[in-house]
Amino acid sequence: MGAWRIARCNPWAAGGIDDVKERRHPFVVNRFGFVLAPIPQQPHPAVGTARPVLLPQRTRKA
Repeated sequence: MGAWRIARCNPWAAGGIDDVKERRHPFVVNRFGFVLAPIPQQPHPAVGTARPVLLPQRTRKA
């Protein structure tokens, strides 16, 4: 693939600009520069679906 790009982009070729496609990143960088795993796209809940039941936490007696 690299040789094909060089052959197409030499000064004697009839081709034009051969831009490099933007790469998809398998990670996310936050505003502080830390690398994080990508956030998976979660489907939006349908209207009228039941909400999860929240139970109170149990505390252990010392």
